[in-house]
Amino acid sequence: MIIKTDKEELCVVGNVKAIEEKEFVVEPSLWNTKKNRRLQSSINYSFDRNGNVIELETKTFHEGSIISSVQQFEFNEKDQKLKTKSKGTMDSSNYIETLLYDELGNKTESLKVFALSKEKSQYKYSILGYLMEKMVFDNFDMLTYRFTYKYNEKGCLIELIRFNQKGLCVGSRKYRYNNKKCVTEIDYVRPNGKFSTEFFDYTYDSNTNWVNKLCYKKSLIKKKLISLTERNIVYFD
Repeated sequence: MIIKTDKEELCVVGNVKAIEEKEFVVEPSLWNTKKNRRLQSSINYSFDRNGNVIELETKTFHEGSIISSVQQFEFNEKDQKLKTKSKGTMDSSNYIETLLYDELGNKTESLKVFALSKEKSQYKYSILGYLMEKMVFDNFDMLTYRFTYKYNEKGCLIELIRFNQKGLCVGSRKYRYNNKKCVTEIDYVRPNGKFSTEFFDYTYDSNTNWVNKLCYKKSLIKKKLISLTERNIVYFD
């Protein structure tokens, strides 16, 4: 059984109480990056003392409008997430999700219930407990898409492949990491084999948690900065 905590998923360590992330799109310029950036999105995480995210607030800013959502999570005494309550400005953000687990503690099924529809996901694991497959079904229990996963010897996800309802690959991602298990490269692969790559550089605080992330895309002859993310991390006393 391989279960990552919310802190591990977010690549943070220590007694974290809250994280505020702001992502900025960087406009082309030869001058100061901070003067040529536009706020694209923000994410606020609130944690309990067991390292679980108990509330998640997201905002996306586009052409003067704000798309927002707030998710609240409920856990049992084993720190297993049992329910998600989500509310937001979009219909897709308004749902209640319930989750089921097997005797090993692996999440086996989740059900999202929206106002007029539902979405069910089922999960399969390897003998070692790694998530290997996720299948998503629509309101009529018809398969809509499927994901498969591959990992390296350290347990980090290195490949995600998405298939449509006909079993055809519609895209994949390949990941590479640094020694802190933060993603440093992502290859986005299309069904025709063409791909694009994003690169990430980080700076860290005194607790070895990243607080600044630069995202680059490869152009013809060099890497081009396209976004930067700033983190403000608050720790429990």
